[in-house]
Amino acid sequence: LSSPYPGDLNNLTVTLSFEGSLKQNSVVYLYAIDGADHQEGTVELNWISAAPAFEATWYNCQKVLKLTANRDVVCSEVLQFSFQIRNPLMPQLQAMVDMNISDPQGVMLLNKSAVSCDYSAPMSIKAAVQEDYCPMTVWPAVFLTKKVAQSSSIPCDENLITFSFATNVPIF
Repeated sequence: LSSPYPGDLNNLTVTLSFEGSLKQNSVVYLYAIDGADHQEGTVELNWISAAPAFEATWYNCQKVLKLTANRDVVCSEVLQFSFQIRNPLMPQLQAMVDMNISDPQGVMLLNKSAVSCDYSAPMSIKAAVQEDYCPMTVWPAVFLTKKVAQSSSIPCDENLITFSFATNVPIF
């Protein structure tokens, strides 16, 4: 599941379906995945539907996931997979992820198409709203509970002061 918590591991799910076929060694770039952090290099894709169709490489400085087709993809085949990244420590609104596709010879088949957010995926995060389903939405950490208590109000008496805090996000 996707997580809006700062610094948390986040599973991003991608669903792709093409109006035409895609040849082996074609390349799909998902870019502007702002704030995401992953070790540079190979990314494990967890396939949800269809047979594995891509090998993935992460470019951390550019925040780009490069998908190279390891087989032909037929017209209208639905490909769904997830991959894991780490959220940034600072809050942010959803990333405006874009995609482009090129054939094995490098000819651009799709140039800069915005990726849409799936608002239907269930989210089990307390207090989440529809916009929190979007990729890379990261909540600011705030204190929901701030309490101070004391054991005695008598002057010069021994006094134990207790502070209680509760945040809207886990503290790592």
